[in-house]
Amino acid sequence: MANTLHSLSRSAANNKSDVLKGTPHDDVLHGSLGHTTFYGGLGDDIYYSKNADDTIVEYANEGNDTVYADTTFTLPTHVENLTLEGNGNTFGFGNNSNNILIGNSGNNRLSGEEGNDFLYGMGGNDTLSGGNGNDHLNGGDGDDYLAGGLGSDTIITGAGRDTVAFTAADIREGSIDRLLDFNPETDKLDLSGMRSLLTGSNANLSWSKMFVDKDPEVILQKDHPYLIFDTEQQTLAYRAAGSSSSTVFAKSDSDDPSKWLDASNIIG
Repeated sequence: MANTLHSLSRSAANNKSDVLKGTPHDDVLHGSLGHTTFYGGLGDDIYYSKNADDTIVEYANEGNDTVYADTTFTLPTHVENLTLEGNGNTFGFGNNSNNILIGNSGNNRLSGEEGNDFLYGMGGNDTLSGGNGNDHLNGGDGDDYLAGGLGSDTIITGAGRDTVAFTAADIREGSIDRLLDFNPETDKLDLSGMRSLLTGSNANLSWSKMFVDKDPEVILQKDHPYLIFDTEQQTLAYRAAGSSSSTVFAKSDSDDPSKWLDASNIIG
């Protein structure tokens, strides 16, 4: 059974800080409205933070730890998981570990940073950014904006009118993101972050105008960039002007591969 420790009930205006020290076991530590410094120690510890300026001290190999925060919060080193509580429009930021970040019913921003992270927006219109690593993004309910970042990411848009974003860095890295439930009736792909790939006479082209189906009867112009949609493989690829090869950057698991994407879903 976990040990439960509470800090003193001070107002945020009190300049004094509370200090809570855990045990070598699994602890549950509750901070006050004022600044609290937590020392969890060994075990899988749970922290309840009421203040964005709270300090949590953990070291390597001291367990799998979780913060429940009422405010915008950045996970400190060696703390793995964050859940945003309440219904405020708060932000949650990860660290270099493999993090689990869970939003609330507000409009949250979740950023995994480094590591292979799991981000779940829950309710609200959320912005999810995986950062580096092979991340798993789930928008949940609401109209969400999801950017996997570098790495091979898995993206679930969830309910609502959602947008999945890609950048030129995704193309240069060559990683492929999997879109598990992309809805062509409501969802969009934002490729505005890929515009730096377009130069010269192609710089002002819209991505939707470059969209073509992979079809032997379609004649591709050598000096023209393309987005090539392969209905059989359910992939979307970028082909640079002057190139004879393409770079796949998105793959769908749609039940109807012929209908998961068309030019009307492309913005940017």
